[in-house]
Amino acid sequence: MLTITCIAEENERTLEGRWFGKLQAGSLSLRTGLEIRYEENAYHVDFYSLDQTDAAIPMENVTFVEGILSFEKPGLRLSYSGTMIEDGAKLKGIAVLGLPRPLILERVASFPELVRPQTPQPPFDYAAVEVDYLNVELKNRLAGTLTIPHERKKFTAAILITGSGLQDRDETILGHKPFWVIADFLTRNGIAVLRVDDRGVGGSEAGDGSETSVDFASDVAAGVAFLRAHPRINKKKIWLIGHSEGGYIAPMVAAKDKKIEGIVSLAGTAVTGKEILMVQNRLLRASQGVPEETLDWFMPLYDELTEIA
Repeated sequence: MLTITCIAEENERTLEGRWFGKLQAGSLSLRTGLEIRYEENAYHVDFYSLDQTDAAIPMENVTFVEGILSFEKPGLRLSYSGTMIEDGAKLKGIAVLGLPRPLILERVASFPELVRPQTPQPPFDYAAVEVDYLNVELKNRLAGTLTIPHERKKFTAAILITGSGLQDRDETILGHKPFWVIADFLTRNGIAVLRVDDRGVGGSEAGDGSETSVDFASDVAAGVAFLRAHPRINKKKIWLIGHSEGGYIAPMVAAKDKKIEGIVSLAGTAVTGKEILMVQNRLLRASQGVPEETLDWFMPLYDELTEIA
């Protein structure tokens, strides 16, 4: 009886550990990891998009039945279903993140790490404080890092606003952490910086997946309110620094809040959202091998569809 019990427990734990694979997203190959634990008679899965963020994304509705692992994150429209193959060495299945794509995962002892020379290194001559606060308007909690010089005075502050897609507070992509680099430079030069995980990433609560730039602007406004209430921040000297879509969101926030001292747009948009969609869709389909004559036929139709939407 004892032997049977042990075998059953061992079988229940066959998924535990780390799994690694590469997810093809257009022309990109995104390193993807799972960290799986078996606790309280159930599996728990943390999902990692290693080229986009170091933060774990906890999955929901995890099941492992007859060798098939399934999980999802409805708020991010993310799901996976894979079958264990090769005597438990691999998981072969389909990941859905917007579109369904094949994803094969292999057991690994640890996830590979990309080392970038520009990543800030200690010693740091400033404080880095983990913070979280509530977006009172939309009732979601946000988490981030506030870097602030050690001097005992009130500082000018900047909020870093991420671009489109799921981003952590460092805006990690392909091992690069541009927001950490920017925050480090500014804080070493006397400016406090708040950088924040997007909804559903790291320590920030997920939304329902229907968020728009208006909702993200509300999250930024909540960050402004947090800084204004901080005893070491000069509430009259708060700046917004937005990258890509963040360069579009920053003016949205400043248009409603006349007390924002200034904004900086890093590769922000200088045309309408519709124009961006038209160019992006043509380039995306061209990169997928769609012939020019097909694009010449399709894009006017897409233009009409965006007008209807």
